[in-house]
Amino acid sequence: MLAKALMIVMMTVMAAAPARAVLKERTLSKTLKVLCAELELNYKKQKRFIETAERRTEKRHNELVTLTKRSQQISLMLYSLPSDYVFDITYACSQATSLYDEFNKDIESGTTSFNYLNLLLDDVRRYDGLIRALENLPPTLPHSKSPLVEAAKKDTAAVVDTTAEAMKIDELTEEVNEGQPYELTESEQAIRDKCIMYAKALRNNYLRFYKYMKADERHYKNVSACLTDLNNYALSLYDKLYNSLTEPDEDYFTVLASLPTKFKSGTSKVKEKYERLEPDSDWRGPVVLFVSILIIFYMSISSALSYLLIVLLPKMPNRVGRYIRTHRIYQDKKEMISYAFGVAVFAIAIGLVKFAVVDNHLILMATSFMYVYAWLFFVIILSLTIRNSGDKMNHGFSSYIPFLCTAFLVIIMRIVFMPKSVMNLIFPPVILCTMIWQIFNMRKHRKYLATSDLTFAYISLAAMVFASLSSWAGYTLMGVETIVWWSFQLAFIQTVACIRDIVEEHEKTRFMTRLRINHHIASSVSDTHLLERMRNGDFIKSTWWLDFLRTTLIPIFAVMSIVLSMICEADFFNSTSMYREMFEANFIDVPDVIQVSMLKLYIALLTFFVFRYVLYVVRSSYRIAKVSNASQQKQQNPNITLANNVMVLLVWGVYFIFCLVLFNVPKSGVSAISAGLATGLGFAMKDLLENFFYGISLMTGRVRVGDYIECDGTFGHVESITYQSTQIITLDGSTVAFLNKSLFSKNFRNLTRTTNYTLVKLPVGVAYGTNVEHVRKVLVDHLNAFYDKYKEAHPNMRRPTINEKGFSVVFSEFGDSSVDLLVIFWVLVEQRIPFNGMVKEQIYVALNNAGIEIPFPQRDIHIIKPAEA
Repeated sequence: MLAKALMIVMMTVMAAAPARAVLKERTLSKTLKVLCAELELNYKKQKRFIETAERRTEKRHNELVTLTKRSQQISLMLYSLPSDYVFDITYACSQATSLYDEFNKDIESGTTSFNYLNLLLDDVRRYDGLIRALENLPPTLPHSKSPLVEAAKKDTAAVVDTTAEAMKIDELTEEVNEGQPYELTESEQAIRDKCIMYAKALRNNYLRFYKYMKADERHYKNVSACLTDLNNYALSLYDKLYNSLTEPDEDYFTVLASLPTKFKSGTSKVKEKYERLEPDSDWRGPVVLFVSILIIFYMSISSALSYLLIVLLPKMPNRVGRYIRTHRIYQDKKEMISYAFGVAVFAIAIGLVKFAVVDNHLILMATSFMYVYAWLFFVIILSLTIRNSGDKMNHGFSSYIPFLCTAFLVIIMRIVFMPKSVMNLIFPPVILCTMIWQIFNMRKHRKYLATSDLTFAYISLAAMVFASLSSWAGYTLMGVETIVWWSFQLAFIQTVACIRDIVEEHEKTRFMTRLRINHHIASSVSDTHLLERMRNGDFIKSTWWLDFLRTTLIPIFAVMSIVLSMICEADFFNSTSMYREMFEANFIDVPDVIQVSMLKLYIALLTFFVFRYVLYVVRSSYRIAKVSNASQQKQQNPNITLANNVMVLLVWGVYFIFCLVLFNVPKSGVSAISAGLATGLGFAMKDLLENFFYGISLMTGRVRVGDYIECDGTFGHVESITYQSTQIITLDGSTVAFLNKSLFSKNFRNLTRTTNYTLVKLPVGVAYGTNVEHVRKVLVDHLNAFYDKYKEAHPNMRRPTINEKGFSVVFSEFGDSSVDLLVIFWVLVEQRIPFNGMVKEQIYVALNNAGIEIPFPQRDIHIIKPAEA
């Protein structure tokens, strides 16, 4: 505003400065001619900006007058308010701090413009020197005798006839001083006089601008000092208001003890506050009554329109009526739809009044608050309507009614600027009654509420209980601010819950159906399994935007809702400056070490969700790319454990560095901390470091998550690999964790490092004399037939239980009582134990059916009797 206009004038002046300078020419005569041309060009250029500069100077002066009047009006308002007018004081303080901030923003660039004053003065001195140098050229001219120069002083914007014929050379010069070594010719003297004329005109313009800017500087300093004092006083009142939140007034039991006196005092306060004055005030008497009538009038109109929507529209014989009568959504939610429609109509009507009335501050403020309240009410109703159906929706609305009525009462107290003493008399019994109303409503409706609405209703009840206890204990302002804060917070939370439910419903219905079609997913795959894969990032190319909504935007908005509700509550009480200072103040402030404020903590928390989503996208994309590449090359599942851990370290490492910068932790502090930790923890972390490097070795490919390993007699599949231990799940379901160092020292076996199958050799013995080839044929045919039936019974196997080599029978050795054979096959490691048992059973069945004897060891015992004596 002011500073911007000042900067424009300064740029105009700088643009009018000489863009060229005369240098040494071949002769003095040519130097004078070049100098005259340069000065004439600069003078003409400067003339074009003078009118614009003068208009801007006038505009700047008018803005300065307006600013001065505003500051003086706020000063009169602020210094005249008694301490009991809390809302009036907060309003006046807000006006003062806002004007101060506005002035500082505008003057921020303009204050540096005052530094150009010295440059302007330098230009004036420079042209003074040039004028003296020109006048001292022989024949020497007496100073300040030129009528054209005097005219230029009076009107530098006057059109100057620069032709040689118009120059009165004889009037410009005195007698020629004798004794000079040379004299300018008449033509050179005429050029010299033109140079003097233009130099003085330019010099006078610079001097005039210098005087204007010097005056502006004085005015700005005076206004700045006035606004600074006003802002400091407003901040001191904010401090008193903040202290009043923690310093109680009389508790309400004391008030009840002297109720007649308090009632009489409150009545006199109301009369003093709202009675009509002469001349009429914009904040008293008829205006307050008009605002009240206006609110009641528009509430009546919105209620009537809601009645028309719910009763008359379905009875209409046209297409609209038939659609409403038959549409299921309207039949289930017609009451809530009518409420939402009525509130929306009320908000629109109030908004139109707000934009139509521009000359009454009370009406503007009242319509603004009612407009905000109406939209908060509308958001809550709309969220209940979208998220619930039937009785749950109506019961949810009923559970919020007491709190919303309390919030409406608080807004009315704020609109009429109710004195604190009157508010202390009215608010405690009212909040107690509405709290009891809320308790009875909760007992009546809690069985029918959805989980989220039940939680929100209980929090609303808790807010009302806290506000009631605070007001009865003498902390009325704290109770009022609690109600206002939770009103905004409830609207934001309802919005978050509504968006979350819409996203989840879309994800589970339409999006999942589209995903099955696009990725050719069989209908036999359950929705639960498919949703788990979606959450795991298996379809990141299709779900990235939905994941971004669900895991990033919704949590960010949920966290931001706390701050936004506090900002809205602060704006409601015109205490934004106080809250801003509270948020920006460092509650941990150690210079050159760390600085932490609430604002920085919130920024760190919000960026946490962003970094988490980035890590999720990068890991999912990398895993999909590796699996796709492995399947194309017909390889086993790729090992991505190390890459995943590297990505985790990189992303969270960047986040950690971001937090260090955010909390103003210097590099020197980080280095000192790192050096101390390295020295102190180096010895203590010896084993940790060994496990760390062994863990990296495992992650490079020796072990993958999902591999089956055997170590120290323990068999199971790897569930996770960290930098310190490897966790496996054994076949009996127990969890065993091996330190990475232990795996290497005990020489573990990775059974699925190169293939997912393990070789099984089952011994079989048949009697001597049995045809081995016949046994081989019987076993192989029977086992193959068994495996075919097994595959039919398990159609959803990810891979074959045994590989394509199938079953084979080989001769092993000659036993003591049998011919020993081996049934050999490759089986999936995870199926080894159960499938081996089934194969053994089938071997027994096959040999029995074929009548092949399975021998077993037999021993003859000879008992030797002792010889008779």
